[in-house]
Amino acid sequence: MLSKCFNPACAAPFHSLREGTLFRLEPDGTFPSPTAEPQYFWLCKRCDAAMTLTLKEDGVVEVLPGVPPYAHGVLRDMPLDFNRRKGLLLRTVSFWPRPTHTANDPY
Repeated sequence: MLSKCFNPACAAPFHSLREGTLFRLEPDGTFPSPTAEPQYFWLCKRCDAAMTLTLKEDGVVEVLPGVPPYAHGVLRDMPLDFNRRKGLLLRTVSFWPRPTHTANDPY
C-alpha cells in the first residue's frame, strides 16, 4: 500500500494517483524472480518534477536527481519509461486519458 512519497527526504502523503507519478516494479520474465507480485512506488508532484526512480544493478529501486528523457516524443507519464535489471522491470504507470500534448508539439 502506498502511503507517502518514495523520496526518503519527503513526507508528502499519498492521496491520489493524479498527483505525482506511479512506478511499478515487476518481473520481466527473463529470469526467475523472488518477487512474483508487482510492487508500486510513488513520487509526489514536487519530487517528480526534480527526480525519478531507477533500478540499480542489484535490482534495488533508488531515487535519482533529474527526470528521464522523453521516450518517442511523448510525455513521461506514458508507459514508455522503464529500467530493466536482473529480471525486474521498473516502469511508470499511465492512466487514461492520455495527455493532449506531446514533447514535440509546437503548442
